[in-house]
Amino acid sequence: MLKFIHCADLHLDRPCSGLATIDPELAARLRQAPGAALDRIVELAIREQVDFVLIAGDVWDQKEKSLTARLFFNTRMRRLAEAGIACFYVGGNHDPLTNERETLPLPDNVHCFGGRVGMVPFYRDGKEVAHLYGISFTRAAETANLSLQFVRQNPEVPAIAILHCNIGNTGHDNYAPAAIDDLCRAGMDYWALGHVHRFQVLREQAPAIVYPGCAQGGSPRETGAHGCCLVTIDAAGRVKVDFHPMDVIRFATREITATAAADWETAIGLVLAAAREEAAGSDRDLVLRCLLTGRTGFDAELRRDDSREAARQEINARLADTTPLVRVERLTAVTHGVYDREELARGSDFAAELIALYRSAAAEPEMLAELRRELDAVLVRFTGAPLPEDEFGRVLDAALDRSLNLLADGGE
Repeated sequence: MLKFIHCADLHLDRPCSGLATIDPELAARLRQAPGAALDRIVELAIREQVDFVLIAGDVWDQKEKSLTARLFFNTRMRRLAEAGIACFYVGGNHDPLTNERETLPLPDNVHCFGGRVGMVPFYRDGKEVAHLYGISFTRAAETANLSLQFVRQNPEVPAIAILHCNIGNTGHDNYAPAAIDDLCRAGMDYWALGHVHRFQVLREQAPAIVYPGCAQGGSPRETGAHGCCLVTIDAAGRVKVDFHPMDVIRFATREITATAAADWETAIGLVLAAAREEAAGSDRDLVLRCLLTGRTGFDAELRRDDSREAARQEINARLADTTPLVRVERLTAVTHGVYDREELARGSDFAAELIALYRSAAAEPEMLAELRRELDAVLVRFTGAPLPEDEFGRVLDAALDRSLNLLADGGE
């Protein structure tokens, strides 16, 4: 039986410029987190006595990797070597191969595949027990379907392919685009993929096709557990994949009903309770994005950007002594005032006429298109970018609510 770890997208040396401006302590922890996740992977590999570790691209976050990061990586690889564990990896879009002379050679137990598909046999007790196939990017924006270069050489020996690529509509850059059928035609037993940052099993057997996701989430958009896969292939060629969380900082989004919020102290209390509940029982640092929803007479104040930022800072001050660390990275509100829109629409006052005006505009495609053009022109002038397509309807609805808040009881 073969046993190995499949990981990808370590992104060592990842910068944290955005968070650094609002929370330097959190940014410092995030800079260290990818390395801490690699430490956990190494510990798992040694504990499980795996045959080898596979890294499917983006070991580094950028082509010009620092000496500090390279020394760190080499030290961890030497720990694997001391345990008799090999490592095979490929370069991805963040760390493509270069023609520069390597000033810090990799330890002997590490093999980096070149810019053409290569095969390396793996031996155990003098017996050839696996064939490892892989290819590295030679440029960051790789547009070729590299999977088409893979061809199994020996059907008698388990075949494992390592590739950084994009399959389907993943939301990631479409580098080395491939299709599942392309991978199936190569005749492999297991495809160790990288590039997509969320754990996904695209196919379970013959061949198994797996994205392990990134080992450590890199931004608040990468919510949930991140880690690596512990994989076994038995004598019959059956593949078993077990996901193991390795992250030391976890990102989450929490929706909080703010109906009970009558003032800022109440609203802050609701967020604090949600944050502590989210963190309960966890041994990882937690970074939260909190979204306030519901109808409340305090709606107008909750929608004020400056007030919410002051509240966020106060919330984090009250969470300062929490272990593990808990931080609210963003506090947003999509609340509404306390009124019944349909009841207002049936009235005969200005509020009813306002609702009718909004609804008539929403039913006129040409009027909506013109409004969209004017809004985008303003946004481009002041922000440099138009409104995202899926945000237009929400902005219109929010504009109506803000108008009604000024008219209805409870509004300001």
